[in-house]
Amino acid sequence: MPPEPIFQRFDVAQIPDMPWKNKGGQTREIATWPPGADMDGFDWRISIASIDADGPFSVFEDVDRIITLLDGDGVHLSGRGIDHDLTIALEPFEFSGDASIDCRLKGQSSRDFNVMTRRSRLKAELQVIRGATELPCTPYGLLLAQSGHWQAGDQSLLPGQGLWWASAPAQWSLKTSDPNAAMLAVQWRAAP
Repeated sequence: MPPEPIFQRFDVAQIPDMPWKNKGGQTREIATWPPGADMDGFDWRISIASIDADGPFSVFEDVDRIITLLDGDGVHLSGRGIDHDLTIALEPFEFSGDASIDCRLKGQSSRDFNVMTRRSRLKAELQVIRGATELPCTPYGLLLAQSGHWQAGDQSLLPGQGLWWASAPAQWSLKTSDPNAAMLAVQWRAAP
């Protein structure tokens, strides 16, 4: 029997912070699929993290990651094949979770949007949308209003608000009248 379709609204401000094991920051987990999956069993996971101290990222085998600076001074990421300054807000950076990555603050703390996807099962695409657009139909996805007031179908989203869906193919007509609006849109498709 196929899983029950899920359509869920969220407000980042209502999601509790959880400290990292290494005390280097805090995480707000927005959604994990399937629900209740642990760090070894998820197909995808979305979170917003604050990075407050230098330190290593956790290694996640068979996981592709996308990190996007939301605000703050940013970080420098280094490791096998990676030497990247994440200092420009809303510019996604993709890397393999298999690699050991060291993170160094570029100044004060930063806040990042994180997408983790089990590469043997799904492929994630993250877009930063600045104006009205149509998103194609996908069975899994997430929208997060970063700035501006957005209309996603019949759903009204303010900054920090969003929605996610799973096992529920959906496509969205996104609209905003704010010239400074930004929306993060993640969609997952079956792995090639």
